[in-house]
Amino acid sequence: MSEDKLERLMYDCGIYDGDSSGSEWTPENENAITTYKRITTSASVHTGNSSQSATNLTNQINDVENGIRKINNKKRVKLNEKTGEIVSYSEGDNEEIEVYDENDVSDIEFRTIEPTKRRKILNEITGEFNEVEEIDETNDIEVNIIKKRGKKRTSRPESWKKNLTKKKNVKNHVRREIPKCRCKCKEKLSEKEADSIFNKFIGLSSHTNQNVYLQGCLQETNPLRFRPTKSPTKARPRKVFKYHVSLKKRVVVLCQQAFLAIHGIKRERLQRKVQHKEKDITDLRGRQSHSTYSQDVIKKVHDFIESIPARESHYSRESNKHKKYIDSNLSVAELHRKFKGDNPEINIKYSKFNEIFNKDFNIAFGQPRKDICATCEKLKVQIDFATMNKDMKQVNSLKMEKELHLRKAEVFLKTITKTEADKKNDKLSLCFDYQKNLPLPVTNVSIEYYSRQLWLHNFGIHNLSDNTASMYLYTENYGQKGPNEVLTALADYIAHNKLPEHTHLELFCDNCFSQNKNRYLFTFLDQLCANNIFQKVSISYPIPGHSMMPIDRDFALIERKRIKTEKVYTPGYYVDLIENSRNTNKFQVLFLEKNLRDEENLEDRVLKIKNYKNLYDAHIKPSINGIAVCRNVRFQRFRHPEFATSMTGQNFKKMTLYRVGMGGKIIEDLSNCYQGMLPLKPAKLQDIKKLLEYVPVEKRLFYDDILLEATSSGREQDFENNDTQEEIYE
Repeated sequence: MSEDKLERLMYDCGIYDGDSSGSEWTPENENAITTYKRITTSASVHTGNSSQSATNLTNQINDVENGIRKINNKKRVKLNEKTGEIVSYSEGDNEEIEVYDENDVSDIEFRTIEPTKRRKILNEITGEFNEVEEIDETNDIEVNIIKKRGKKRTSRPESWKKNLTKKKNVKNHVRREIPKCRCKCKEKLSEKEADSIFNKFIGLSSHTNQNVYLQGCLQETNPLRFRPTKSPTKARPRKVFKYHVSLKKRVVVLCQQAFLAIHGIKRERLQRKVQHKEKDITDLRGRQSHSTYSQDVIKKVHDFIESIPARESHYSRESNKHKKYIDSNLSVAELHRKFKGDNPEINIKYSKFNEIFNKDFNIAFGQPRKDICATCEKLKVQIDFATMNKDMKQVNSLKMEKELHLRKAEVFLKTITKTEADKKNDKLSLCFDYQKNLPLPVTNVSIEYYSRQLWLHNFGIHNLSDNTASMYLYTENYGQKGPNEVLTALADYIAHNKLPEHTHLELFCDNCFSQNKNRYLFTFLDQLCANNIFQKVSISYPIPGHSMMPIDRDFALIERKRIKTEKVYTPGYYVDLIENSRNTNKFQVLFLEKNLRDEENLEDRVLKIKNYKNLYDAHIKPSINGIAVCRNVRFQRFRHPEFATSMTGQNFKKMTLYRVGMGGKIIEDLSNCYQGMLPLKPAKLQDIKKLLEYVPVEKRLFYDDILLEATSSGREQDFENNDTQEEIYE
C-alpha cells in the first residue's frame, strides 16, 4: 500500500489532527494505524509464503475482531473484507459489523488486485482530490473470510415451534378480578393500576424472568402466633409470606388471593417455584439434561475426525468447497466405537459424538465411485507416496499439478451450468451421450451370469434450454454404436426441434472417438453452417474422467428404476420404464430401424440409420491432425473450422477437413446404412437360446425373429467384432 493511499485513508477517517503539515497523528489513533499496517503486512506475507498461513490466519482473525476502532466522537473505522482496507463510517449509520471467532473461521482467501494507472492525491491547499497517472508500486490484497459450515444447519431454538408456543403462553395470562377479602385489597388498587401491574408482568421476556419478578414481590416473615394442636403429626408452619406490588410512588401490600388475581397465575406456580425458593428457578419444561464435556475431550474428538482420510467432490468442488467424503463402509456409529477403542479413558456418548460430527464438520459418506479419472488417481497415489517419504517439495509440486488439472476440468462443468442458466433465444444447446448397454432378456437365473445377452442401445440428447430429453433406442442387431447412428439421431433432433430464431448450435459431449470426436461429426457440423441451417456451431469436450453432464443425470434416473426391476423379457418393458423414469418433462422415446414397443403405436417415429461415413469419405481427409487433443471446435459459414486445445477456448487454430479441391456444400445423397438385421456371433445366439427357456412363451416373438434372421444370414464374419467394439478414450 503506497503512502499516498494511506494518507488519503487518514484524511477520510479524520485521523490527522488538523495540523497544516498533515504529518502528525493524534495518540488515540495509534491503534487504528497499527492495525491497518498489520493487515496489509499479514496479507502480503500470506501471499508470498504459504508456511505463514496459520500465523496469518490468527492475525487476520484478531484484526477482524478489532475491526471497529473509535477515532473520535464522530468517526469510526472498520475492516472492509473485500478490499482489505480500513474504511470510515459515521456513528449515525447504525451499521452492524460482523465479528468472527477464530473457531468459526476455516480459511482466509487472498486475491491480488492489479495496480491501477490512475489515482487521486489530496491537494492540501484546495482540499480537493486531483487525479494523476501513476502506477502503484504495490498491489492491493482482497481478503475473503470463509466461515466453517457443518453438514447440518446451526440450530436456532428461538425459532422452534415449541419455544414460540411457550413464549406465546407467557403472554396469554388473563388478569382476574380482585376478590373481596378482609384486607380490602380491592380498594387499595384502581383498575388502571391493576392493569399496569399485569401488563408489566406479562411483558417480561420469559417464564424464568417472571419467576424472578415474583420472588421480588415476596417477603418472608415469622408467624405471629400458632394455633394449638394436639396432633403430633401436624407440623407447625415455619414461615409466612407477605405480598406487595410496587407502583410509581408507593408500595401496596396485598393478600395472597389478590396477588394471584392481579398477575393471573395459580397458587401452585407460586408455591412450586417462588415460595419454596428452589435453587434453580429456570423454566425446565421440555428440556433434557445433557452431560458436559471438557474442551480437551472435544479437541480429541476433533483431532480424531480430522485424521480420517477424506476426499473432495469429483464434480462439485465449486459449490461444495469444504465438503469432504470418507469411505462408504464407515458410519458415525463405527467411528464412535473406534474412537472409544483408541481412547478407553474417555467416556463420550454417541449423541455427543454425532453432534460434533454433524455440526463442526461437513463430512459425508461417499458412494463407491465409477469411471474414476486416471490422472486424479495417479496423482493421489504419487502424493501419498511423497507424503510417506516426507518429501514436501514433491508433495507441493504434485498438489499444484492436481489443482491445475481439477481447475481445467471445472471449466467444462461451469460452461454447462452457465448455459443452463443463460436461456438465449438464438441458441440451441444440447449434450448427448450413450447410456450403459441394457441387457435382454433379464431372468436372474444362475446361468445368466455366465451367458452373453442381447444389448439394447440408448442414445440420449438433452436440451439444456428447456430441460427436455429424447432417447433413441435400438438393439445391437439393428445398428452399431458408431458415427452413423449418432449423426442420424442428431439430424433428426435438429430437424424437429430447431426454431427459426436459432442461429447458434452449442454441443457438449465426451471424448469417445468412435462416436463423438471424429472427422465425420466435424464434417456434419460444418455442413450445418454451409447449408445455412446455423450461422455458428461449437462443440466442447471435457477433460477425460470429468465428463458429468445433464444427460448423465437423465441416465441415472433410468438406472434407478432399472435396478429395482427383477425381470425384463422384451425391449418394450425398457421403453415403458424410460418413459416413466421422470415425473415432469417425461423423456421422449424414438426408435432406430424398428419399433421396440410390445404394442406398436402409430405415433412413434422410427428412423432409418443413414450412411454418413460413405457420403463423407469421398470429400474429407483420411486423418486430421490435432483431433485427439482438441477441447473446443467451432464452425462458421464461409470459414475454415477452428479448434483449440485449451479448455477456455483460446488460441484457435485452423482445421483442415476436406481434401484438396473439395469443400463447400456436399450434396446429401444419403442411403440407408443397413439393409436388414445385423448377424450376431454364434456363441451369443447360443446363450440367448438357453435363456429363452426361462422366458414365457408369449414373450419370445421378438427373439424368434432374431434367431430366424441369424440362421438364414451368411454374413457372420463381416460383423465378427460387432459386440466386442471398444470405446477408445484419450
